Amino acid sequence: MKILIFGGTGLVGSQIINQLDDYFEAIVYSRREYKFPPSITNKKISFDDNFDFESADHAFICIGYPVALIDLLYFRKKNRKAFVDVDLDLTKKILLKLSEIEVKNISIISAVGANKNSFNFYLKIKGIVEELAKENTFESINIYRPSHLLGKREKDVGFFTFLFEKITNISGLFLFGPIKRFRNIEAKLVAKAMIKNAKANRKGFNIFEYKDLI
Repeated sequence: MKILIFGGTGLVGSQIINQLDDYFEAIVYSRREYKFPPSITNKKISFDDNFDFESADHAFICIGYPVALIDLLYFRKKNRKAFVDVDLDLTKKILLKLSEIEVKNISIISAVGANKNSFNFYLKIKGIVEELAKENTFESINIYRPSHLLGKREKDVGFFTFLFEKITNISGLFLFGPIKRFRNIEAKLVAKAMIKNAKANRKGFNIFEYKDLI
C-alpha cells in the first residue's frame, strides 16, 4: 500500500513511521530534510508555493501547530494566526490537492471534543477541518480524536506540561463512561490504530476516540 504522510516529524507522525511494516511504501512530505529510516522516502516541499504530491492509496495528515496548554483553554490572540495557518489553511490546501489527484482514503489527527460550533477556539478549528474533509471526494475519512498525547517530542515539553501529564495520568484513571475519552493517551497507540484502520480500508466517515485506540 502506497501512503503519504504529512507531519512525519511530529509526535504521532513519527510513531506511524516507526511502526510501518513492509506492507507500506511511504512518502513523507515535509518543509525540511529529516533523517528518516532508509525505507522512507522524504520529499522536501514548500507549502507556500504551488505544490504537488504523488498519488497514493492513503494519506495520513498529522500536521499541527505546537499549542501550549493555556491555549487549549483560552487561545491567546498572539498565537491564533500561526495556529490557523497550519491547522486550518495548510490542512485545507492539502485536502484539496489530495482530492484533485484522486487519493481516496485519508486519516486526520483531530482532537477530542472537536466541533465547528464550539466556543473553544482550538476545538472549533479542529471541527471545521473535519467538515472540510467531508466536502471533498474521499471514500474513506478516518478522524482520530485523542485527548492529550503522551510521548517523546522533538522539543522538551517544559516543567508545567510535565507536571500536568503526571497529575492527569493519575486523575484520568477515575474517568469513566462518556468522559473516559478525555484520558491521556500514548501517541504510539494512536499511530498503531491509524495503521490498522488504513489496512482495513474502512469506508465512509469514521470517528475514533479513546476507547477505539487502546
